[in-house]
Amino acid sequence: MHLSISDVDVALKPVIYRVDYNEPVKDGVVLSDFRIRATLPTLDYLLKNKAKVIILSHFGRPMGRFDPKYSLRPIAQHLMSFFDKTQIQISDGIFGDQILQSLRSMKPGSIFFLGNTRFFPQEENNDFEFAMSISKMGEIYVSDAFGASHRKHATTTQLPKIMESYPGMLMQKEVAALDRLRNNPSRPFTAIIGGAKLKTKLSLLKSLLPKVDYILAGGAMANLLAKSMGRNIGESFTDDSLLEIAKEMIEKSEGKIILPVDFMNEGRGEKFRYVDIGNKTVELFKQYIAGSKEIFWNGTMGIAEEARFANGTRAISDALINAKGATTVAGGDTVSYIEQNNIIDKFDFVSTGGGAAVAYIAGEKLPGIDALKTWDTTTTA
Repeated sequence: MHLSISDVDVALKPVIYRVDYNEPVKDGVVLSDFRIRATLPTLDYLLKNKAKVIILSHFGRPMGRFDPKYSLRPIAQHLMSFFDKTQIQISDGIFGDQILQSLRSMKPGSIFFLGNTRFFPQEENNDFEFAMSISKMGEIYVSDAFGASHRKHATTTQLPKIMESYPGMLMQKEVAALDRLRNNPSRPFTAIIGGAKLKTKLSLLKSLLPKVDYILAGGAMANLLAKSMGRNIGESFTDDSLLEIAKEMIEKSEGKIILPVDFMNEGRGEKFRYVDIGNKTVELFKQYIAGSKEIFWNGTMGIAEEARFANGTRAISDALINAKGATTVAGGDTVSYIEQNNIIDKFDFVSTGGGAAVAYIAGEKLPGIDALKTWDTTTTA
């Protein structure tokens, strides 16, 4: 049983390469290409070894129908800048006679970039027949879609069960780096959790609690937790439907969850909202960071995309850069922040997954990884 794509002869074979290119795009311009660059070692290997690379990715939330706003064309065109001498064909579709004809005529060492998998409702419904139809396009399946591996979607969980399947170099790198946090982190182990995806983050925070010594809460997560404990947060962003769950989590956390002691406000009277953690909280969080041997950061401390509300995020990132403990960063907004500020290489490891990284560290089974452990070696071409 091969465990790595580098052990496999891919020459002249059509390889379905599932990636997570869910990058931020504005007006047709890719604002961050971190996830794209992370896949280059696998792509380089496949192309140099004369594979016919068929790229599959999701992008945004088009709700199971075609929406030009969520076309992968800008991302595919950005990818071309890394392989300027490689033939790259681009389509907004996945099926059809024209696509099949193009796939049959592909040259070894070339790329065909298929359309957004989420244009099809069958993808998020984890539909087996949808995956079976796609499997007929290739002989080998390779996945570097670590960032989507915690979701049960057809092209990440069904497709690898149908085909001869392998993890890509990025997937292997992610698992190797996060295994330490999952199985044997240095102590004290501190997680810094912020961001605005409250329902998802609250569930993952609950999973993390048994694994860590402390959780420092910032961003909208801090708003929710503070309100659950009776604090007036004005018009700050939160989700009242999660208040009871948040309160119960704090009460059962045995003091592990550390809330901000002050916030930066915008507005006056009852019309205020929290936009960042305050200076006293920054100093408090710095003490926990300085005393930790392992630190995991997921989520900004405030509305960091606005420079005037980024002081807390900036201060925490500086503290992590200067920390003696090992630092791991995950999450789209967090990675975008450190990338835009040219400090991405200052951390020990930066993951391409947000929710997937947290779920993996927490010990959860990730269906997109589990599906790669066994496969039917009968090709489907």
